[in-house]
Amino acid sequence: MLKKFQFAIDNKTFAGFIFILIILTGIEYFTFRTTNELIENSKLVNQTHTILTKLELVFSTLKDAESGQRGYMLTNDSVYMDHYKKDNIIVNNEIDDLKKLITDNSEHEQRIDLLDSLVKERYKRMEVTLQLHDMVGQRAAMELLMTGEEYRIMDKIRNLIDTMKDDENQLLAVNTMKTDASANRTIMVILITGSLSIMIVLIALYFINIDNIKRKKAEEELNRFFTLSLDMMCIIGDDGYFKRINPAFEDVLGYTRDELFSKPYHEFIHPEDKEKTLTEVTKMINEGTKLTIENRCIRKDGTYRWLAWKSVPVEKMRYASATDITEQKIAAEQIKKMNQELELRVQRRTSELKRSNEELQQFAYVASHDLQEPLRMVASYMQLLERKYKGKLDEKADMYIGFAVDGASRMKALINDLLNFSRVDSKAKTLAPTDFNVTLEEVMQNLKEAIKENKAKIIVEGTLPTIIAESSQMIQLFQNFISNAIKFKGDNIPEIRVSAEEQPAHWVFKIKDNGIGIEKEYWDRIFVIFQRLNNRVEYPGTGIGLAICKKIVERHGGKIWLESETGKGTTFFFTIKK
Repeated sequence: MLKKFQFAIDNKTFAGFIFILIILTGIEYFTFRTTNELIENSKLVNQTHTILTKLELVFSTLKDAESGQRGYMLTNDSVYMDHYKKDNIIVNNEIDDLKKLITDNSEHEQRIDLLDSLVKERYKRMEVTLQLHDMVGQRAAMELLMTGEEYRIMDKIRNLIDTMKDDENQLLAVNTMKTDASANRTIMVILITGSLSIMIVLIALYFINIDNIKRKKAEEELNRFFTLSLDMMCIIGDDGYFKRINPAFEDVLGYTRDELFSKPYHEFIHPEDKEKTLTEVTKMINEGTKLTIENRCIRKDGTYRWLAWKSVPVEKMRYASATDITEQKIAAEQIKKMNQELELRVQRRTSELKRSNEELQQFAYVASHDLQEPLRMVASYMQLLERKYKGKLDEKADMYIGFAVDGASRMKALINDLLNFSRVDSKAKTLAPTDFNVTLEEVMQNLKEAIKENKAKIIVEGTLPTIIAESSQMIQLFQNFISNAIKFKGDNIPEIRVSAEEQPAHWVFKIKDNGIGIEKEYWDRIFVIFQRLNNRVEYPGTGIGLAICKKIVERHGGKIWLESETGKGTTFFFTIKK
């Protein structure tokens, strides 16, 4: 953990230095640009000064050459001729230099070319004059000189050089201003750069100091956590010996620090757990993965404690922590024994309940079946009495006989429903693929008279599925729902909608009617056996039908529920597993 924190701090500091380096690089780049701009502007200024100097030198040297020509013509002294030739060379060299300097200004290049041609023409005229002097005489040369052609050429040269000097002076003024501005910017950038550098260094030192303080504080907190932790914490070297332990080791195992440091850690592990522990530790080291393991460690008093270890390899060290889970192990063992005992008791109780349920179902079937015969006898004799003596006795006798016949009929219907209820489980058949479209057709055939009499509409929305189920019970299920929908129609013409929706694990069937509806407080009650919500005269029945539906659905691993609104109808839902 300490190394991870150290790594996080180092990364943060490194990121800070990278950020500072980026800022300083940006400052250096900006400084370089302004300095380079200053240098370039200074070069332009120097170049302009050089051009001006050379233009002035060309003109003055050309005038010196004229002076040398005239001095030679007047005195025939060869010294003047030497000066003339030397000046000629200087002028040509300066013009060549000007051509090299002026390469970025096409207009100046044209002027330099013009200047070069005028200078050559001027020297050509002077050469002609000198040749005339040497061949004919001084008088003829002076007469040629006095024609003024040479002065006109010289005036052109002077005007051209003045024009070029004016342009260069204007350019010099612009470049000087740029140079001054660049110099000011450079000075400003240097000052800002210096200030920012100092500021960044101070900020860097501040954050480094903050990081150092945080690091020291974190290390102190980690050391405090290591020391005060109730869990056992340790660092183990690659030689298997403890390099550092916290006081919890002494508290749990009872050894002194020196005793714990004197032996490899595996010497404190229960012999039965040692091989497994060493195998898992070797795997952790080879694969560089985390280790979670439980084992028993021996205390100094010879007893053992269960420890839950978590360990991770870091370089050549293993960092580990352990929690004493002895009490949990004891509690878990006790719970395991209790669960086993409880499971045996549940199995016995389940077996007893199953046997009792089977006996009750058999009793209900036998009792219902045995009740049929005396009930038929009572009903038959009461019907004979009714046919033979109806109208011959007083009204009360007729009424009593009617009550007896009606009671016997209701008793017979009740017994039949009880038999059906008990047969849902006791007489159940094997489940098989059942086409619910065929099932619904059989139900409609069974209820043909009731449907016709009540003008009921049965609408199937979509196609019903084929599911593994008991066909006869599915017929009974749909028949109960549809007959109830017709029975409890109220004043409406019955309209019954049947649909099915597929879900991941089951099918949800929906049977919706437009009957009298059911108040919400009775939604759960109607699935309980013998529960009736309406009077027997208006809505005859035994109150067992929906209980049978619930039992059939549950036998198929589904559930049943309803939604209803009084006066608007009821929708029954049930699920059948796929």
